[in-house]
Amino acid sequence: LAGIVLLVGFLTWRLTVEGPIHMRFLAPYVEQSIAQTNRDFVVGIEDTVLTWAGWPRGLDLRAINLHIKDRRQRDLAVLPEVSLTFSARAMLHGLLAPSKVEILSPHFSLWRRRDGVLMFGFQKLEQAAPDPNMQGPSLAKVIEDLLNDTDPDRPAGYLRSISIVDGTVSINDRTTDMRWEAAHLNFEIARNPDSTLGGRLSAALPQFGTPALATATVNLDPASGDVTVDAAFQGLDLASLGLLDPQLAESSASSVVLSGRLGTKLNGDGTLGPINFQVN
Repeated sequence: LAGIVLLVGFLTWRLTVEGPIHMRFLAPYVEQSIAQTNRDFVVGIEDTVLTWAGWPRGLDLRAINLHIKDRRQRDLAVLPEVSLTFSARAMLHGLLAPSKVEILSPHFSLWRRRDGVLMFGFQKLEQAAPDPNMQGPSLAKVIEDLLNDTDPDRPAGYLRSISIVDGTVSINDRTTDMRWEAAHLNFEIARNPDSTLGGRLSAALPQFGTPALATATVNLDPASGDVTVDAAFQGLDLASLGLLDPQLAESSASSVVLSGRLGTKLNGDGTLGPINFQVN
């Protein structure tokens, strides 16, 4: 125990004084541990570094520029930094497996087609209709596979949570020809007792207030691929609702600020269900 304390103390001093330690040789092992959880995506990592992240995070092993690609090797996302906490229990089974994954300060770009379908990635935007041969697994299915703890011989069996820390989501809405974003996005998801996946989310919405603030609980059903959102909001400028639906643009002359709740569902086929408002 004393030796571990001394080692941690030395690493803390070394990282504080001289900066991160590059450990690029670990990148293939980390890629393999992630790739074994899902065969529909390819993961590539440019570098891995050991860094001191301050309290309460302490020592962090971070994957730098983690590329998520489809089966045709096209980039779906590039994550600048991903913090990985590895499972000591998995190491006893001879596996290098993360128990916690934190995506740090990512920027995601989503697109809403003129037919109302939300898209992630650029290749599908040019299709007049979805190509059944190109459809990958739903978001719920991907996360369900990642958090599948039924097989101790799979790296995914040790993953307990996935989170986004201080991220940004930009949406280019071709239905309304508007762009808006969610800033300071924080999100964590884990498995519920009923085998669905649940999480909590918070974000600031600068285009909808000064800014509007939102919190939400999210439930993902792997069987259907549906994502259900129950959210609370405050500081929502009524005049900004035209960003969501052109039929609400008539309220643009209003100066009313709202708080309340809303619920919606993102269906497994990518379509957005009705948005139900409840204003306090």
